Amino acid sequence: MLNKNMFLTVHGSNALAADIQEQEGNNLTSAALGYLPLQDRRPWGRQRWLSVLLVVWMFLGLAQASFPHLLGAAETPVGIGVLAKRGSEQAVTMWTPTAAYLSSHIPGYAFAVVPLDFNEIEQAVREERVQFVLANSAIYVALEYQYGITRIVTMENLRQGRGYTQFGGVIFCRADRADIQTPNDLTGRSFMAVEENSFGGWLMAWRELQDHGIDPYHDFSPMQFGGTHDAVVMAVLEGRVDAGTVRTDTLERMAEEGKINLAELRILQWHDLKKGGPAPTDFFPFLCSTRLYPEWPLARVAGTSEALAKQVAIALLNMPAADPAARAGQVTGWTTPLDYQPVHDCLKQLQVAPYDFLGRVTLAEVARQYWLWLLASSLALLAMIATTLFVLRLNSRLNHSRSQLARARDEMEDKVAARTVELKGANEDLLREVAERRQAEESLRTSEARYRELFGQFHALLDAIPDNISLQSPDLKILWTNRAAAAWLHKKPEEMIGQYCYVLRHDRTEPCPSCPAHQSLLTGLPAMETGNTADGKVWDLRTIPIMEGDRVVNLIEVARDITEHRKLEEQLRQSQKLEAVGQLAGGVAHDFNNLLSVINGYAQLIMAQLPDDAPWLTDLREIDKAGQRAAALTRQLLAFSRKQVLQPEVLNLNTVLANTEKMLRRLIGEDIDLVVAPDVDLGRVKADPGQIEQVIMNLAVNARDAMPAGGKLTIETRNVELATAQATQRLVVPPGSYVLLAVTDTGEGMDAATRGRIFEPFFTTKELGKGTGLGLSSVYGIVKQSGGSLWVYSEVGRGTTFKIYLPRVDEEQVRVEEQARATGVEVPARGVETLLVVEDEGAVRNLAARVLTAAGYQVLTAVNGEEALVLLEDRQGPVHLLLTDVVMPGMGGRELAARLATNWPDLKVLFMSGYTNNAIVHHGVLDEGTQFIGKPFSVMELTRKVREVLDS
Repeated sequence: MLNKNMFLTVHGSNALAADIQEQEGNNLTSAALGYLPLQDRRPWGRQRWLSVLLVVWMFLGLAQASFPHLLGAAETPVGIGVLAKRGSEQAVTMWTPTAAYLSSHIPGYAFAVVPLDFNEIEQAVREERVQFVLANSAIYVALEYQYGITRIVTMENLRQGRGYTQFGGVIFCRADRADIQTPNDLTGRSFMAVEENSFGGWLMAWRELQDHGIDPYHDFSPMQFGGTHDAVVMAVLEGRVDAGTVRTDTLERMAEEGKINLAELRILQWHDLKKGGPAPTDFFPFLCSTRLYPEWPLARVAGTSEALAKQVAIALLNMPAADPAARAGQVTGWTTPLDYQPVHDCLKQLQVAPYDFLGRVTLAEVARQYWLWLLASSLALLAMIATTLFVLRLNSRLNHSRSQLARARDEMEDKVAARTVELKGANEDLLREVAERRQAEESLRTSEARYRELFGQFHALLDAIPDNISLQSPDLKILWTNRAAAAWLHKKPEEMIGQYCYVLRHDRTEPCPSCPAHQSLLTGLPAMETGNTADGKVWDLRTIPIMEGDRVVNLIEVARDITEHRKLEEQLRQSQKLEAVGQLAGGVAHDFNNLLSVINGYAQLIMAQLPDDAPWLTDLREIDKAGQRAAALTRQLLAFSRKQVLQPEVLNLNTVLANTEKMLRRLIGEDIDLVVAPDVDLGRVKADPGQIEQVIMNLAVNARDAMPAGGKLTIETRNVELATAQATQRLVVPPGSYVLLAVTDTGEGMDAATRGRIFEPFFTTKELGKGTGLGLSSVYGIVKQSGGSLWVYSEVGRGTTFKIYLPRVDEEQVRVEEQARATGVEVPARGVETLLVVEDEGAVRNLAARVLTAAGYQVLTAVNGEEALVLLEDRQGPVHLLLTDVVMPGMGGRELAARLATNWPDLKVLFMSGYTNNAIVHHGVLDEGTQFIGKPFSVMELTRKVREVLDS
């Protein structure tokens, strides 16, 4: 059994031990606990209940002794006092299964739960009305000091399937209280805690508030205590107080019980994590505002035998997490006793029991302990005062003598100084005049040099400007020009002075009609005009008048070449237009894919059920063919909008060309000469080989249609290095290393208007019925989604060149397709597993359920993610695969799969969608380990993919 001296040896300093031992003569009572008041604010309610319970125990004991044949062998009653932090009824409900567990594992003892509130627990331990006590860590530390109780195990709190041996406090207010953000915002507010001795429900929060300079008992208006954790939470929610504090896990458990909505509360967190604050959420899952402290211990009361305590500890340490007692108590079990020094540190800082004596210092106590030192100090102080007075008197006399001597010396010095001043005045006037003259001459020379320097720097600055700048007279004669203007005319600046600008630049005999100089001469204001020169360049021309009064004396003309700027603006407009059209195309393709899934799926289901000679079979086949053609169109739309799923691999474009060359020759016909020119040392790129083949095929078909009378089609590859200047001259692509794929034909060519629209979906120059207008659109989308750039050059009557730039990579080439074919095994498309289909489109959901049911599977369906969670919440049987749409209202497919993985870790997932988004695809590439089937899918594709995922 622990006593006071043992407590001091382990947890206190020598000084603290001396103070406590000195107070032992005063018989420290429970009042020394400070926060363990003996006077119950409800004196007869719980105590009367406890008395009744003890009488029942006594009656059962007498009955067992008198009638052993009725009650069986005698069992010793054992009381476990439990702190009822959320009320007696809740405490009995939680911990009675634990008492039953102990009774079943320790023969001869009948354990029972005794709920105690914050004001009853100290009296119950003092009177030994209970043999064990389960309370918060602060109450345990005080009872250990006062009554020598001993901790035997520590609780492991259950949350999200894991056990936690620490807890803290949470400070909170209503979510709509925007006026409470910082600790200082609580000043003058009403605040409620559980009890003054509630560790998680008050003392932890008090320590954090104290660290922020807040005295709750002085700064809060008022400071209140609710008695239970639930009472504090409801007081805040109902607006009876501005803020409150409870122990961690209270809010989560009340939310799980349906008593509160966590969204209506805001947690106040100000503690610095680097100074011992709460752990991150992956370590500590509860809402928390304070430091973390050891969880509640179960302690042996001093009068309880150590043998029984050992049996209890062993039984609790062996309690399984799945035991009903653990589930009722919301714990994963019990562990060996933890170190409660952090609790001591908190109580010391707050100076509450058992450390409430630390701040008590009285004058009588100081005088009693240090009277000898005080007497010696007083005598020394009197001696110092007497010595100081004597020295001050001598110093006063000495200062008087010094002042008389200094006065006589000052009178003599004044007379000498007056004469000296007269002589120096005349000399200083002469020197000042000479210095002023020299300074004026030096300033003049400095100003002249500075002017020449600035003049030179100004002309150098103007010469460094790439714009054409000139100074002109009102009749437009050039008075000065910078080097850029002269260089454009291949002249020197001095050769242009005195010449008329319209003669030099435009070879005219009179001023240009559109020149902005006319407007500046008339209005006296700057003017601007844009025009073209004979060399095809676009110029931005500005004139700024130089005024003297209200008269224009000269003009400054600035001409800027904006040709490249205009080209970049046009490229940007084209790119923005294609991006907008791509967004529209992707959305249309998504909706079409849902519709086509239903049309094609039901057509295939009906065809599978009809005999070969059925009269409707031909019509259904035509419907299926039309659906497949529509699906191909939507795939091209997705390619253009960059929303298709790619399977990129490191590859050599020469290999792709070699694989498609025979097909290309059959495709373009014999009247077109196909020339393939691969680079021998071609670098590697990372792209989807099937999509690259599609790009080559589309460009070849486009070239064939442009050469109806035959011609030459050249496909070449080579490595290119784009420098900054090259990269911005013709196309917007970052400089770097690329692999070039160039496709050139000698066909009809295109004009500028056609070139500006060739990548738009459904734009075609072919006859009606000979083209969908999606070939080049899909080429554009595939190249962009692969991280590449596309450039087109064409001349009418001479032909067209498409150049595709794909980033070069240094990774090794891996033949993923060949490996898959070498190891792949054809699997059956049927099964008996249980599947969950989640799809917000009712027609698609019903089709998938019907197909999979026909294939032998047990199928469950849900309209959305929320309905799927409810469906599986109480399901006992297995679910083997989740087939879910990616994009749904509310909870999407990715979030649904993550939520189900917690309780169904072996559940396999197959995503389906009419287009991709960042939920499972990034830059067109599936996340690793993600299974996906695109809409529209056929009956065979769906059953085969489901079987493949189940067998993976």
